[in-house]
Amino acid sequence: MKNSLINFFLFQIAWFACALGAGNNAENISLLVLVLVLTIHLFLSRHRQRDVQFLLLAAIIGALVDSTLGWFGILKFNDQWLSPLWLVGLWMAFASTIHYSLSWLNKKLILSSVFGAIAGPLSYYAGSKFGALQLGANVVICVVILAVVWAMILPLFFALSKIRPTLAIEYYKQ
Repeated sequence: MKNSLINFFLFQIAWFACALGAGNNAENISLLVLVLVLTIHLFLSRHRQRDVQFLLLAAIIGALVDSTLGWFGILKFNDQWLSPLWLVGLWMAFASTIHYSLSWLNKKLILSSVFGAIAGPLSYYAGSKFGALQLGANVVICVVILAVVWAMILPLFFALSKIRPTLAIEYYKQ
């Protein structure tokens, strides 16, 4: 993708569509916008195969992380503990920023960790204000836990973004 600014705005569109959609019982609209945003991202990408693989990995990680946080009562999703589909899609949209609009954080472990510890919890907190999800009973403890989780998630995503699973697939084809 030539322009990281386009990537940044695509993610913002996805985030607001998900927060507003989930907060207003219009998750289908959120999912439609997510599909559109991710399609545009992949259309503009010069590394589609890499991006698709990384987006799918992010979806799995996101579903596990948010479902675990739901199970422990840190996050609440309309009386269920499994991460909703719109939130899993939002993890994919977030992952689309790693090689593009967030690439300036690559190889900066401490800075990416601090950025994650601030931006991650703020995103969930803002989402709770839109009614997309709820934080557990003690909001301060929930935000601190989210900060710790996201201080690890963002550097992890940068590390995982360097893995080329297709190389392993090609090796086993021989």
